[in-house]
This record gives sequence, C-alpha cells and structure tokens, in this order.
Amino acid sequence: MVAAMIKLVMALVALGGCMRIYADPELPDIELAMNADCESGSEILINLVAVDEGTVTPHVLPCSDEQLFTLEDVARKLFRVDGAVLDADGNILATASSEVDLRNGFDEEAYLYFDSPRLRVGWDFDMGATCASLEIDTVAVDFRYQDEGFGGYAVTQELSCDFGVYIGYPFGQMVTIQMRGISRRTTVAASPRTPDISLAEFGAELTDVGTLTLAPCGTNCPSGPQSF
Repeated sequence: MVAAMIKLVMALVALGGCMRIYADPELPDIELAMNADCESGSEILINLVAVDEGTVTPHVLPCSDEQLFTLEDVARKLFRVDGAVLDADGNILATASSEVDLRNGFDEEAYLYFDSPRLRVGWDFDMGATCASLEIDTVAVDFRYQDEGFGGYAVTQELSCDFGVYIGYPFGQMVTIQMRGISRRTTVAASPRTPDISLAEFGAELTDVGTLTLAPCGTNCPSGPQSF
C-alpha cells in the first residue's frame, strides 16, 4: 500500500512538471478606440494607470488607419487609460485620457479623443526632483475658465506623470492653469497658478504656455480647480 502511494505521488509530481499555465480566461479585456492623426504620428504610447495603486503599465501601439485595439487579460481594477501620439523621434504630438472600470470583471470600451491640439503646457519639478523620486504617478492639469460664457467653469485633465506635457483642446478663450502632482490619489506637489491665458482661436496656431514647475506642498496642497 505504501509503495503504491509513493508511485502515485511521483506520477503526480512528474505530471505537474509538464503542466502549462494558461492566462486566466475570466480576466476582462479593454476594447480601445482612437482617432489619432497618423499622418504626423508614428506610434501611440498607452499607459494603463491603476488609479488606486498608482502603478503604470505601458503599451506601444502602431499609429495606423485601423485604430481599434484590444488590451487582453487586464486586472479587475479601476484604470485610467492615458494616450500620447508620438512622432518618429519620440516627441509627443497630442495627449488624451479616459477612465475604464474593470472591477466587475466584464470587458469594457475606452475611447481616446485626440482632437486638433489647441494648447501645450509642460511640467517639471523643483530642485531636480522627478516623478519617481516624489512617487508621483499622475499630474492633474486644473483649468479654470474666466471668459464670458465659461466664467467660473472648472475642469481637470489627468495624465501620466512621465508624459511631461499636456497637448490638448481645452474650451473657452480665457483660462487659468494650475498643476498638481498626485501619488496614489493624494496631491503631494503643486505649481503656482498662472495668470489668465488667452487661448488662440479654434483651429488657429497652438498656444504654448511653456513649462510649470511643481514643488512639494505638504499641508497646503490645493484640492483642484474649484480651490482657485
């Protein structure tokens, strides 16, 4: 009896050594659609940011006429999908983001809308700090519109910290901007608020604001554009 049991255990161990582990068929997929301008772009960088953890998973996709992609077997988490259109030299031409919630385990769709860029603003950090040294995963670009018709309206665009730039299409004609560095949903750094910026007319030349510098803000961190 003992000898038979030993043979059975040895057979199971040998079988286990030959077993192949397959991807979890129950993990959801993200169906990703985009509208990137591929005449000037060569690749699209996609960052999947796990919102609650701040972890970032990059994907590089070709910029082509067929802009429907499937990201397979993604963890059951709340994600922000950040996209950047890159030229042949790796420079960012446009940015966009979308949120997708996979916590229920079902496949979901996400859409990245890369409209004709109207404004460019970059970011860096005080005293030579970096995204990694400050453990910042996300930079929130807080817009507050001042012009008639949009006056007092506030909106935030969040992007992966390592992008280093927002190039997008804010509405309105007069806007004030402040940036916040976020680590696992908590603001830990901020830039000064800009004066009012007059945006170029729709379809006109890009308005380049330059680079805003963020510094650790401790207990005085702003909470968002409504705190302007």
